[in-house]
Amino acid sequence: MYSPQAMAWHEYEAGINKVIDLGNMCDVDETDCLDYLGEDPSTDVISLYMEHSRRPRMLLDVLKKVSRKKPVLCLMPGGSPGAAQAMASHTGSLAGNADLYDALLRQGGALRVEEYEDLRDCATPFLRYPLPRGNRLGIITFSGAIGIQAIDAAEAFGLSIGKLSPESRRKLAAQSGTLGGHPIDIGPASATAGAGIFDLYQKCFDILAADENIDCIYLNAYVSNGLNPAFYEEMLGRIGSFRAKPVVSWCYGPSQQLVCEFGKLAERHGIPFFPNSKKAVRSLSYMARYARRKTSVSE
Repeated sequence: MYSPQAMAWHEYEAGINKVIDLGNMCDVDETDCLDYLGEDPSTDVISLYMEHSRRPRMLLDVLKKVSRKKPVLCLMPGGSPGAAQAMASHTGSLAGNADLYDALLRQGGALRVEEYEDLRDCATPFLRYPLPRGNRLGIITFSGAIGIQAIDAAEAFGLSIGKLSPESRRKLAAQSGTLGGHPIDIGPASATAGAGIFDLYQKCFDILAADENIDCIYLNAYVSNGLNPAFYEEMLGRIGSFRAKPVVSWCYGPSQQLVCEFGKLAERHGIPFFPNSKKAVRSLSYMARYARRKTSVSE
């Protein structure tokens, strides 16, 4: 429910089912569309951009019903006085109280995202993986510093860092004397692994994926002129075939072009790619939050 010309949807690997641009809603509003998409068997995730609602009570009822069946991502601006004033001229209606709308979306089970691109990017993991069993995050990184950033993001968004089982730690240590901790930092081992770094990365992923204490996984990679994205092809293909737990990725390096190439390669193999660690980890937190809500509603 947002403008179809605002993003390059034809480049979106996950695929688009329907796009509804409501304009000023003279006859059909967001509640009608939400109700329709909630019953649409070909729609798995709903992304909603909304500035206000003329029927907030009905919206809450419909949102509660729909969010029991499928995730609803919502971007709603207008929290500041300046934005509320601009929205009044944009839609012809005054925005509602920001706190009231926040409560409405929370009670209705919507996942409130922060940026326009989140409506697309944060929907991707939902489309590719089952919901996680819990909120325990696993991390593989080429950089200890990025691992720390991922921990910060996880704790900020309600995820916890999974405690690896003794068996996982033993297997990691057997791969390299620099491994065994969590986050799994393969940077030091890469200094001596040479071309074997991709096999080492794969083995670390397999250990993390098999650990019962891990519910979702964040992957970090590095690219440069000497470490071309194409070198990751086989490894990404194998990781991309894994579908038991949600997996997201980010890559860094001195060339933005190479980073983008890695991202396209990861997406082509079905691994959601994000522009930074924070966004990648946050997308997993939405999945964990929605899984927790579905469990609580069904009990």
